[in-house]
This record gives sequence, structure tokens and C-alpha cells, in this order.
Amino acid sequence: MEQKRERSLGAVWGALAGVALVALLALGWKLGGRSEGDPEAEAPLVEGPTATAAQEPSPHVGADLDVITDPAVESLRRDLAAAPERLDLRKRLAIELLRRAQFYAAFDEAGRILEQSPDDVDGLFVTAAIRVRMGQPSRALPLLERVLEQAPDHVPALTAKGQALLKTGHADTAVAVWNRALELSGGSNSQVEEMLRSVPAGAGAPHPLSTDATSD
Repeated sequence: MEQKRERSLGAVWGALAGVALVALLALGWKLGGRSEGDPEAEAPLVEGPTATAAQEPSPHVGADLDVITDPAVESLRRDLAAAPERLDLRKRLAIELLRRAQFYAAFDEAGRILEQSPDDVDGLFVTAAIRVRMGQPSRALPLLERVLEQAPDHVPALTAKGQALLKTGHADTAVAVWNRALELSGGSNSQVEEMLRSVPAGAGAPHPLSTDATSD
């Protein structure tokens, strides 16, 4: 009986792993532009925090599986199905999907937002945040710049911009951007603080969390 149960569980996990692989491959195809030999193409899907603590998606890629549902997301989907012209509902849905690490669905909703409103801050941010997580920082940066042109105090966008800058070899600028995000957060933002601590010693200007900044 125990062996039969173990075989059954193994089959379930195998099926879930297969679905996860399909979802990951589909998302890579959806984003496009990642050819063999592209230096960004080998980066991992998820590396670390992108948004503020309130908007940070889970790092678990498996959360993008259709088998995982969420009452808040399903409620928004029902409302949107009844009123598909409601851009505000679609924006809320995209953000909620991003928070829950349902990246493929979030990217799709962000694309729909930008079709309706090409300069929409939420649509641009969600798209950029996912591109950073997919290892496409150079493609994310122009989108984040468009967000910050409209909303200079957008902390999640500043956080994502710092991460994209660090990935593209601009540690000094990344630290400056994260310091700005920390300042806008009232000097306390666990996500930004974690990223500042992750900067290699000697890279970037001193920041409030560095030992050099507090030593005599």
C-alpha cells in the first residue's frame, strides 16, 4: 500500500514538473528576442526581489501554473469578463498576478493594457519587471525609464531599475538608484536594503547600509 502511494505521489509531481516546464518555455517564447548566444539568454528566470515588499512576487516559478488559483485574482477576472473595457480592473489584475508570480499571465495582461494605453505606468512596469526576472535587463531599462518619466517617485520601478543596472554592469548607478528608492521609502525598505547589501564590496558609492558609511 505504501509503495503504491509513493508511486502515485511520484506521478503527480512528475505531471506538475511537466506543466511547469511547458509554462516556462511558453513564457520564454512570449517574451521573444532571446536567441542562442545572447548573453542575457542564459540568465535565470528569477533572481531576487524586484518590487517593494508590498508588491514583491513570490520567487516560485511554480506559482504560474494554472492549477494554482487565488480568490482575489479570480474575482478580478470575473469582474473583467463582465466589463472588458475597464482598464482599471485589468491594471489591478496585472499587478496581482505579478505579486503572485504568475508571470506569463501578468505579462499577457500587461500587453493588453499597453495595447489600450501605450504609456500606462502599470502596464510598462509589469512588463519591465518580468523582463528583469527573465534575464533581459537591457530590454527592461527603457520601459522603466518611461515609467519614471511619468512617476519619478515610483519605488518599485526604481528598485527594478537598480537591479537591471546591476545586471548590466552599472553598480555605481544601481546603488544611487536604490538609495533614492530607500529615501522615498522613508529610510526603511527591507527589499531595497537587501539589494544594497548584495552589492559587492567596493562597487558603487557608499550607502547608508555600508560599514564605510557608518565608520569614523
